[in-house]
Amino acid sequence: ERLYEESPSSSCIGNRTLVLETFWANRKFCNKLYKYSVNETTPDSERCRILKEKRNCDRNFVVSLCGDLYGWIIDRFYLSQSEEYNPECVSDLEKDQTPIPPKPAS
Repeated sequence: ERLYEESPSSSCIGNRTLVLETFWANRKFCNKLYKYSVNETTPDSERCRILKEKRNCDRNFVVSLCGDLYGWIIDRFYLSQSEEYNPECVSDLEKDQTPIPPKPAS
């Protein structure tokens, strides 16, 4: 029995190669949007805003393709990375992450 809601199309569990190619193409798109916006003089508040927008870009795509549980995983990934590389952003990322547990399957 499923514990969490999956996408109605079930495309996430179909052709794994296609899903991964689509995911990486979207990830490159999200990276291009925000990659060059940050430099050494960027204030923390701006750096965190950009990081959240990049996370949301990744998360929204993954949720639309695979469902809430995968969105939660993306949130956890960004939080983990921020603890190491952007500790000033951890609090901001924690405030609006996908709730635990994600939406249960019906």
